[in-house]
Amino acid sequence: SKSIESIVEELKPEITYYNTSKGGVTFSGGEATLFPQYAAKLAKALIQEDISVALESCGQFSLKGVTPIEGTSDFDANALHGDVWDFISQLNLILFDVKVFDNEESRKLINVGNEKIKSNLSVLASLMKQNAGPNVWPRLPLVPRMTNTKENLAGWAGFLLNIGIKNITIIPYHNLGESKKTWIGIDMKTDIPDLSDEDLSAAKNILTQEGMTCFSPGEENWEVL
Repeated sequence: SKSIESIVEELKPEITYYNTSKGGVTFSGGEATLFPQYAAKLAKALIQEDISVALESCGQFSLKGVTPIEGTSDFDANALHGDVWDFISQLNLILFDVKVFDNEESRKLINVGNEKIKSNLSVLASLMKQNAGPNVWPRLPLVPRMTNTKENLAGWAGFLLNIGIKNITIIPYHNLGESKKTWIGIDMKTDIPDLSDEDLSAAKNILTQEGMTCFSPGEENWEVL
């Protein structure tokens, strides 16, 4: 693994570009919250160089000290603690991936329930509203027969609007990765077609009718945050 110092040195020639483009460094993977101590140290070092830091996450992490503020639906940022929060609290932005809304369907399709994902999303949305945590922007991959159903789209739209989030990036599924399976010796076909333009348009219409504002990857308007 690389040292914190070597990564910062490698990125220094890009700092001017980050500043002019209003960009920065995104922790992705994998799941960066699996290595929160290292990620927190790197994030701190990047921030000291005036580099904005973001995280792309599946949301399946543990926040310690999640305490409701009495009489409200908000959460107390001062009560949060632990390695994951030490990392997340330094971030400017979390690109929060959401997939299957129904808990049992989530267990069936991706082998894990979504209780923790929804809880974390609710906590982070509350902190964002209080200016006590990073901005949160959900992203939804549209996979035929799995996540682009009307029930799934309406479920997430209702949930997100209820916690005060109205923007979402929708990512059309493509099966370009099928050829890689042959390359690495995996004999398994998913038999999932690319998302059609018609289905993409229908998904946008459903989310828009529910009250969400949809964006394509790379075309997000961060100024609305």
